[in-house]
Amino acid sequence: MRLGAIAEHYFQDDPNTCLIKLRQFGELPAQTTAAQAGLFTSPDEPQADLIRKLKLDRILPGETADLFHQVRIAGNRATHHLGGTHAAALASLKIARQLAIWFYRTSKKDQKFSPDPFVPPSDPAAASQAIHEELARLRKVLEETQSEAARARSNAEQEQRARLKAEEQAAKKPPIPGAARRRAWRLPS
Repeated sequence: MRLGAIAEHYFQDDPNTCLIKLRQFGELPAQTTAAQAGLFTSPDEPQADLIRKLKLDRILPGETADLFHQVRIAGNRATHHLGGTHAAALASLKIARQLAIWFYRTSKKDQKFSPDPFVPPSDPAAASQAIHEELARLRKVLEETQSEAARARSNAEQEQRARLKAEEQAAKKPPIPGAARRRAWRLPS
């Protein structure tokens, strides 16, 4: 079902590619169903013929066959007419989801399978906006941190210069007269 995820990924930026991927997606459950029923002859068999055969042999319910055809037709239009709207892509996404649910229920023999409701693909622009806001926030934090680090470096450099200057001045001062005698006086003999 990777093709469904790829179709969803392209929905916002390229509805044409979304429709083409959904068309490809629709082929897989139809071919797998035909193979399970012993009716699959070739991957080159036209999808319309395969769907018709599955419907005639009562392997596909009529409504499900119609859904397969809808996805196939929308994908063909996107492929051959180089078009596709967001509305068509969204409709095909919903239909492809119904086909995936049908396929899961039939292939897993789990008619009680109850998926969550359909959620349209999220708008990548909204995600991009959130990412841009987070990047701006992180840049501001980095700038503040760098400013604090620069201030700390500057303060440390000023303190180091002051210390060196004080040491130089202390080294240049002449000795205090009589300091040696005073020291000597304090020393025991």
